[in-house]
Amino acid sequence: MAGWLFKIWYYALARAQLNMERIPVIIAIDEFQNIADLSLIDTVLAEARKYGMHLLLAHQHTGQIDMNLLKSLMSNTGVKFLMKMQGSDAEKFAEIFPEFKNELVKILPSQSVGQATIIITPRKPDDKIIPIRTNIDWEDFKKDPKSITNVIERMKKYEAQDVSEADVTAILNPILKYVEEIPRPLEQIILYNVWKGENHTAFQTDILRDLGIDREELRKIIAALKEDGYISVEKVGNKVKLTYNHGLFRLKGVVENEEGKKIALKVLARYMKSGYITVRGKQEGEVRPDFIAFPYDKSTFRVNYTEAIAIEIESPNEIEVHPEQVKRNMLKYIQIQNIFNEIHIWTSEEKFDKLKEIYDSFMNDNSIPADYKQKVKIFSVKIKKKEIEQKSKEEQKTKAETGEFNAIELQLQGKVVTIYKEEGALEIDGKKYQIPKFELRALIIRKDSIAAIVPKEKKIIVTYTDGSTSEITPLS
Repeated sequence: MAGWLFKIWYYALARAQLNMERIPVIIAIDEFQNIADLSLIDTVLAEARKYGMHLLLAHQHTGQIDMNLLKSLMSNTGVKFLMKMQGSDAEKFAEIFPEFKNELVKILPSQSVGQATIIITPRKPDDKIIPIRTNIDWEDFKKDPKSITNVIERMKKYEAQDVSEADVTAILNPILKYVEEIPRPLEQIILYNVWKGENHTAFQTDILRDLGIDREELRKIIAALKEDGYISVEKVGNKVKLTYNHGLFRLKGVVENEEGKKIALKVLARYMKSGYITVRGKQEGEVRPDFIAFPYDKSTFRVNYTEAIAIEIESPNEIEVHPEQVKRNMLKYIQIQNIFNEIHIWTSEEKFDKLKEIYDSFMNDNSIPADYKQKVKIFSVKIKKKEIEQKSKEEQKTKAETGEFNAIELQLQGKVVTIYKEEGALEIDGKKYQIPKFELRALIIRKDSIAAIVPKEKKIIVTYTDGSTSEITPLS
């Protein structure tokens, strides 16, 4: 069934792009829960109607699908047909339709065979939702095997080649062409919470409290992570203890040498700490990102694809031996720059000055579009501890340029803007804003070319002396 759904969805999208007539296509799927975990389902529910595709979905009880998808079903379907159900199911629907909570909890479990409650989504904003109790007339019928066989034979000539989920979703969202797998934010967030805990452990109750997700959904994801070997699960008293095994940092095939791996581990952990999820870039085709970072909504855990960041990891050896390749990595996203909000290049702290030389050459290349240059930013991480020595004035100047001092004051248009490196904060007009550290690093690198920094609504707008601008989304 999943394969057929992909093919029909692909056809609906293709005919829209070709400006073909959108003849309505109606798909009836029984036992819908068997394909409910496909990431494409949520997209189809939200987009299908405008492409002339209509779904009739049936399943037995709400425990077969997670709560977020159930809410999506209620939001994106016009008619809800609720037959007899258990009390726990009735309570879930009462939670979704709180204005009829008492009635639904009472009526739904008491319905007999042939009775149903119908909820129809209003077409006008002022119309009210009113559940309707109804009786069902039905007729028994016998299948005609010969007719079914004839229909199947006629349909075979329309059979299409296999279409993968990634191929279909990439039509709606081109960035998915460059990821190895479609992001699954909640799974990664849970795994990260276990990894960052003391001794890489966490208790299920703590994750439930911190993330505020449905208990059954959390248990389902934990069971899947355990089955894949990513975590171990054990009972400690009356608590469930989770221990991280592997799976959060999948570097093989992307970063091979040891120094590069150390950099990548620190970099990916920084993005996750800053409110992003990370996925491996697809290692095929002309453009192959090492990794891609996506911000996500912390209340719904839905990915924000419009602010994706391409991540390139440059090992010290690559910086030193292949600087031309490093510059090519800065350039390679030009043709697809519209699908990435920014491109971040990372190396070790000890090779940052060399990376900055390459970056300066990139920035001074007049053949490169100015708007693209603003997307590319460079950063570094410390991969081993060094003795702190007394620095000369020249060395101290270099340290200031790379952001080692805790506070940097900028005089901008008669106002003082202070950058606090250790706090990961920006102070504007006496108000502090927590921002991702890699954004802070970018400001420090280009501090001499900043003309203004102004908070506007939920963003911080940075204007440079060349007239270009960039946006920063504060963490708080």
